[in-house]
Amino acid sequence: MRLGFGLGYLRASDGRLGTTETISGAGVGMDFALGAAVARNLLIFGNLTMTSATDPTRTYAGTSQTLTSSELSLWGIGPGVAYYLERLNLYFSGTVSLSNVSLSDTSMNSTGGGDLTDFGFGAGLMVGKEWWVSSNWGLGAAALARFASMAMKDYDARMTATGISLLFSATFN
Repeated sequence: MRLGFGLGYLRASDGRLGTTETISGAGVGMDFALGAAVARNLLIFGNLTMTSATDPTRTYAGTSQTLTSSELSLWGIGPGVAYYLERLNLYFSGTVSLSNVSLSDTSMNSTGGGDLTDFGFGAGLMVGKEWWVSSNWGLGAAALARFASMAMKDYDARMTATGISLLFSATFN
Protein backbone atom coordinates (compact mmCIF):
# COMPACT_ATOMS: atom_id res chain seq x y z
CA MET A 1 0.00 0.00 0.00
CA ARG A 2 1.32 3.42 -0.95
CA LEU A 3 -0.24 6.74 0.05
CA GLY A 4 0.86 10.07 -1.40
CA PHE A 5 -0.20 13.63 -0.61
CA GLY A 6 1.30 16.96 -1.65
CA LEU A 7 1.19 19.96 -3.93
CA GLY A 8 -0.21 19.81 -7.45
CA TYR A 9 -0.71 21.88 -10.59
CA LEU A 10 -3.50 21.16 -13.08
CA ARG A 11 -4.20 22.50 -16.58
CA ALA A 12 -7.29 21.51 -18.59
CA SER A 13 -8.19 22.84 -22.02
CA ASP A 14 -10.71 22.27 -24.77
CA GLY A 15 -11.15 23.59 -28.30
CA ARG A 16 -14.91 24.01 -28.55
CA LEU A 17 -16.30 26.42 -31.13
CA GLY A 18 -12.82 26.97 -32.58
CA THR A 19 -11.57 28.89 -29.53
CA THR A 20 -9.44 27.30 -26.83
CA GLU A 21 -10.63 27.53 -23.24
CA THR A 22 -8.07 26.79 -20.53
CA ILE A 23 -8.61 26.38 -16.79
CA SER A 24 -5.48 26.02 -14.66
CA GLY A 25 -4.03 26.53 -11.23
CA ALA A 26 -2.31 25.09 -8.18
CA GLY A 27 -3.79 22.89 -5.48
CA VAL A 28 -3.23 19.43 -4.06
CA GLY A 29 -2.26 16.06 -5.44
CA MET A 30 -3.22 12.71 -3.93
CA ASP A 31 -2.41 9.14 -4.90
CA PHE A 32 -3.43 5.79 -3.42
CA ALA A 33 -2.09 2.44 -4.63
CA LEU A 34 -2.86 -1.05 -3.34
CA GLY A 35 -1.25 -4.13 -4.86
CA ALA A 36 1.16 -7.03 -4.60
CA ALA A 37 4.57 -8.17 -5.81
CA VAL A 38 4.49 -10.52 -8.81
CA ALA A 39 8.28 -10.90 -9.00
CA ARG A 40 11.27 -9.51 -7.15
CA ASN A 41 11.04 -5.68 -7.31
CA LEU A 42 8.00 -5.78 -9.66
CA LEU A 43 4.54 -4.86 -8.38
CA ILE A 44 1.07 -4.57 -9.89
CA PHE A 45 -1.54 -2.42 -8.19
CA GLY A 46 -4.86 -0.66 -8.39
CA ASN A 47 -4.62 3.12 -8.29
CA LEU A 48 -6.88 6.02 -7.32
CA THR A 49 -5.42 9.45 -8.01
CA MET A 50 -6.51 13.09 -8.00
CA THR A 51 -4.92 16.42 -8.88
CA SER A 52 -6.79 19.65 -8.17
CA ALA A 53 -6.56 23.40 -8.62
CA THR A 54 -8.15 25.72 -6.07
CA ASP A 55 -9.53 29.06 -7.35
CA PRO A 56 -8.23 28.28 -10.88
CA THR A 57 -7.80 30.81 -13.67
CA ARG A 58 -10.05 30.48 -16.74
CA THR A 59 -8.71 31.87 -20.02
CA TYR A 60 -11.08 32.14 -22.98
CA ALA A 61 -10.83 34.30 -26.11
CA GLY A 62 -7.85 36.19 -24.66
CA THR A 63 -9.59 37.08 -21.39
CA SER A 64 -8.54 35.66 -18.02
CA GLN A 65 -10.75 35.35 -14.95
CA THR A 66 -10.19 33.80 -11.52
CA LEU A 67 -12.92 31.31 -10.61
CA THR A 68 -13.13 32.10 -6.89
CA SER A 69 -14.65 29.51 -4.56
CA SER A 70 -14.07 26.84 -7.21
CA GLU A 71 -12.01 23.67 -7.48
CA LEU A 72 -10.98 21.98 -10.73
CA SER A 73 -10.17 18.27 -10.26
CA LEU A 74 -8.72 15.53 -12.46
CA TRP A 75 -9.65 12.07 -11.14
CA GLY A 76 -8.37 8.69 -12.28
CA ILE A 77 -8.81 5.05 -11.35
CA GLY A 78 -7.11 2.04 -12.92
CA PRO A 79 -4.28 -0.50 -12.88
CA GLY A 80 -0.57 0.16 -12.63
CA VAL A 81 2.84 -1.41 -12.45
CA ALA A 82 5.90 -0.37 -10.41
CA TYR A 83 9.54 -1.39 -10.51
CA TYR A 84 11.87 -0.86 -7.54
CA LEU A 85 15.62 -0.37 -7.78
CA GLU A 86 16.22 -2.06 -4.46
CA ARG A 87 19.75 -0.83 -3.74
CA LEU A 88 18.69 2.82 -4.21
CA ASN A 89 15.16 2.54 -2.73
CA LEU A 90 14.01 4.25 -5.93
CA TYR A 91 10.90 3.26 -7.86
CA PHE A 92 9.26 3.98 -11.21
CA SER A 93 5.59 3.36 -11.85
CA GLY A 94 3.07 3.78 -14.64
CA THR A 95 -0.71 3.65 -14.65
CA VAL A 96 -3.55 3.71 -17.14
CA SER A 97 -6.88 5.00 -15.91
CA LEU A 98 -10.44 5.97 -16.49
CA SER A 99 -10.29 9.72 -15.88
CA ASN A 100 -12.60 12.69 -15.72
CA VAL A 101 -12.48 16.40 -14.95
CA SER A 102 -14.91 18.17 -12.63
CA LEU A 103 -15.40 21.78 -11.57
CA SER A 104 -16.97 22.29 -8.14
CA ASP A 105 -18.27 25.39 -6.41
CA THR A 106 -16.71 25.34 -2.94
CA SER A 107 -18.69 28.22 -1.39
CA MET A 108 -20.44 27.44 1.90
CA ASN A 109 -24.07 27.10 0.73
CA SER A 110 -23.61 25.93 -2.84
CA THR A 111 -24.16 22.60 -4.53
CA GLY A 112 -23.13 23.95 -7.94
CA GLY A 113 -20.65 22.47 -10.35
CA GLY A 114 -20.11 18.94 -11.54
CA ASP A 115 -18.41 16.86 -14.18
CA LEU A 116 -17.11 18.76 -17.20
CA THR A 117 -16.25 15.54 -19.03
CA ASP A 118 -17.30 11.97 -19.52
CA PHE A 119 -14.81 9.32 -18.44
CA GLY A 120 -11.90 8.99 -20.85
CA PHE A 121 -8.36 7.65 -21.16
CA GLY A 122 -5.69 8.74 -18.70
CA ALA A 123 -2.11 7.79 -17.93
CA GLY A 124 0.37 8.58 -15.20
CA LEU A 125 4.10 8.24 -14.62
CA MET A 126 5.71 8.43 -11.18
CA VAL A 127 9.24 8.34 -9.84
CA GLY A 128 9.87 8.15 -6.11
CA LYS A 129 12.53 7.70 -3.47
CA GLU A 130 11.91 6.04 -0.11
CA TRP A 131 13.75 5.63 3.17
CA TRP A 132 12.81 2.66 5.33
CA VAL A 133 11.86 3.78 8.85
CA SER A 134 10.88 0.31 10.09
CA SER A 135 10.81 -3.23 8.73
CA ASN A 136 7.43 -2.55 7.05
CA TRP A 137 7.16 1.23 6.52
CA GLY A 138 8.96 3.51 4.09
CA LEU A 139 8.64 7.30 3.93
CA GLY A 140 9.64 9.30 0.89
CA ALA A 141 8.93 11.74 -1.87
CA ALA A 142 7.62 11.28 -5.39
CA ALA A 143 6.95 13.24 -8.57
CA LEU A 144 3.79 12.34 -10.52
CA ALA A 145 2.89 13.47 -14.04
CA ARG A 146 -0.59 12.74 -15.44
CA PHE A 147 -2.30 13.16 -18.80
CA ALA A 148 -5.92 12.54 -19.77
CA SER A 149 -8.17 13.07 -22.80
CA MET A 150 -11.95 12.98 -22.40
CA ALA A 151 -15.11 13.95 -24.30
CA MET A 152 -16.81 17.08 -22.96
CA LYS A 153 -20.17 16.46 -21.29
CA ASP A 154 -22.17 19.31 -22.81
CA TYR A 155 -20.24 20.08 -26.01
CA ASP A 156 -19.00 18.25 -29.08
CA ALA A 157 -15.35 18.69 -28.10
CA ARG A 158 -12.56 16.95 -26.21
CA MET A 159 -10.81 18.18 -23.10
CA THR A 160 -7.19 17.38 -22.40
CA ALA A 161 -5.77 17.69 -18.91
CA THR A 162 -2.24 17.55 -17.56
CA GLY A 163 -1.30 17.46 -13.90
CA ILE A 164 1.97 17.50 -12.02
CA SER A 165 2.26 16.68 -8.32
CA LEU A 166 5.09 16.59 -5.80
CA LEU A 167 4.07 14.13 -3.11
CA PHE A 168 5.17 12.98 0.30
CA SER A 169 4.67 9.23 0.40
CA ALA A 170 4.21 6.48 2.93
CA THR A 171 4.50 2.85 1.84
CA PHE A 172 3.52 -0.23 3.82
CA ASN A 173 5.15 -3.41 2.61
